[in-house]
Amino acid sequence: MNKERQFGLGALKSPFDLRTFTYVPDKANQKGGERWLPEDIDHQHRVGICTAISLTMRAQKKYGIKFSPDFQYLMQKRAENNWTEGSSISTALAIGKNVGFLPLDEFPIKESDRNLSYAEYILKLQAIPQTDIDKYVAIAAQYKLKAYANIPVTRDNLANGIDGEGSLLIRMEVGEEWWVPKMVVVNITQDEYDAWKSGIINDKDLIEKYGM
Repeated sequence: MNKERQFGLGALKSPFDLRTFTYVPDKANQKGGERWLPEDIDHQHRVGICTAISLTMRAQKKYGIKFSPDFQYLMQKRAENNWTEGSSISTALAIGKNVGFLPLDEFPIKESDRNLSYAEYILKLQAIPQTDIDKYVAIAAQYKLKAYANIPVTRDNLANGIDGEGSLLIRMEVGEEWWVPKMVVVNITQDEYDAWKSGIINDKDLIEKYGM
């Protein structure tokens, strides 16, 4: 079987790196996008704070300092008044613009706390006194998003969206495949293997037969 089917969400490896593409939106031909290094990537561990992390990661690129995604998530949950499920991208953007970002060392909740259960993590956030939150908000006001917008999904619009200091937040709707392992092991006959190897049948044929 094609081992490339083991990639996350079933994606196949592309022969291209999209970050090397050039485009012609409103200006002369130029490259868009920026490479992210391993040290740029934050980890949510057991708690679902991806919308907060995605924004703090981008803000860190802009300001050159580390910010607290846990503070960001606390402010998002307070704004939504919903403590039982994840937070939306639109709320995350609103907090980034209206509240700002708090330097990492200022906030008592740390990355290690993200190894708690979601319920335990939320209780730690809720236990922070209002007087402390007011102090954090005053500090965060120094670091805010200038603006954000919802743009149509076309090649040039997306390219313009990351031009200069911009970045994109993209929501993809997926099913259980995001957590179910994609590697599937099946036993096929030698004749089927030979036919697959020679191109007489393909992955789709075997998937339909074995229900993978």
